[in-house]
Formats: sequence, structure tokens, C-alpha cells
Amino acid sequence: MTYGLECLRRMDSMDAWIQKDHDLDGRSHVHTKPLLCFLMSGTIDEVDDRGRVRTCGPLTLNLQPEGWNHAHRSDGDFVALSVVIKEPFLKSLGRQARVLQEPTLMDSGPGVHAAARLVRNLRIADTSGEMIFEEQLREVVRSFVPKATETLATKGKWVARAREMLHDRFKDNPTIREIAYEIGFDQDYFIRSFESHMGTTPGAYLRMIRMQHAAKLVFTSDAPLKEIAEEVGFADQAHFSRDFRRHWGASPQSLRKFLR
Repeated sequence: MTYGLECLRRMDSMDAWIQKDHDLDGRSHVHTKPLLCFLMSGTIDEVDDRGRVRTCGPLTLNLQPEGWNHAHRSDGDFVALSVVIKEPFLKSLGRQARVLQEPTLMDSGPGVHAAARLVRNLRIADTSGEMIFEEQLREVVRSFVPKATETLATKGKWVARAREMLHDRFKDNPTIREIAYEIGFDQDYFIRSFESHMGTTPGAYLRMIRMQHAAKLVFTSDAPLKEIAEEVGFADQAHFSRDFRRHWGASPQSLRKFLR
């Protein structure tokens, strides 16, 4: 692995770079502007000014607010995308900028997927690439905005149970009919209700789980792609690679090569 900064891009609205490094020393520091960090491989411990530790693993999106005192520790190699958000972009967010005032970790959902696309588009050098990068950064910021439909009281216990079943069984190709039956719903009603509460269909949510697990294996292991495809429930590598590219915006081979 080559250590240091790669793909450094400076814009009026933000600075962004890929960092390949190791052995963070744990010194306390603050940022003068909000910083988003998307960890692609490795593990980093984040320690706040009260000594509380949050562990960031692969595919973790970490929001570090302006003025927040914290430290980072790592005793191994890691690769991360960092984005410093500048005043012009903050002003353009309007009221949504408030979500950047609290330290937050996210390890799943649309924000993680948008962050992965940021990595790919950081390599596009023309002005259209900058526009795309800003649009996708807005997607990341929007993912931190709390949604009333995401409270447990609104969802009810059945949604939590459905999500747990999808996470536990994603390798076994569960059918929506099977999940609906165990929840006690008619299939069509289950699909409509799940989408109403979660903002996506059960099938799309299942694909998201598979793709996130697949990306972790691509980023953190040397397993052949055929084995990864089987691990996440695909019958063949070609189908897996097509879905992976459609979901993450790049092939598993190119993302793995990028991290080496």
C-alpha cells in the first residue's frame, strides 16, 4: 500500500481526498469546518473528549462537526475518503446544515451508498465531475436528516422484525411471501406497508443488504469474486458483478484494485 493522500481535489465548496495511512497516534484535535470521513477499509477508533470510544469499520460514514474535540487511533492500514465542507456549500444547504452540528456514525443506508459513489467520482477531473460530486455530497448530507417515519413508535415492532429477518437470511434468498407470512401480513399489504415505513421495497432493501455485505468482503478480503457472489446469495459471478456495478457505480474488480 502507498501511504499518503491521493485524488486531492480543492473546490470553492469543499476539499476532498483519499487517505491511505496507518498507525494514527491518538492526538486530540478539532476541525475548523465540518468533515465527513468514509472509511473504505481498515478500522479506526474515535475517542471524544470524555474518553468514549466509537469504532469505525469498513463502509462506515463518520460526521465530525466543526469545533468537536476528538482523537483517532489505529494500529493498522486503512483507506478513507475525507471531505471538508466549506462555507459556500453550508450556506447552500440552508436549514439542512444543522445536521452537520452533531457527531454521527452511519454504517448502512443511502448515505453509505452515496459516499461510495463519491469515491468513484473524485477521479473525474472535469467540471461536470465537480457538479456530480456536489450533488452526491448533498445526498450524503440528506441521509443525516432525521425522518419521522424512522422512529420505532411509528414503525411498530413488525418493521423491526422484518428488517431483522432480512438481515439474518439474506444469504438464503428469502422470498417476500415467506417474510410476509411470518410477520402475519398479506404479501401485497406487507410490500406497501414496508415501503411506506422504510422508503423502499422489501426487495430493494434485501439487495442493499447484499451489496453492503459484498462491498465489505471486496474491500477487506482477498476472496475470489466467485466465492463472494455465493456468500451473498448470487448463483453466478456475472450476475453478481452486474448488480454490484449498478449499485456502487463501479465493478468489484476496480474497487478492489483501487484499495491496493
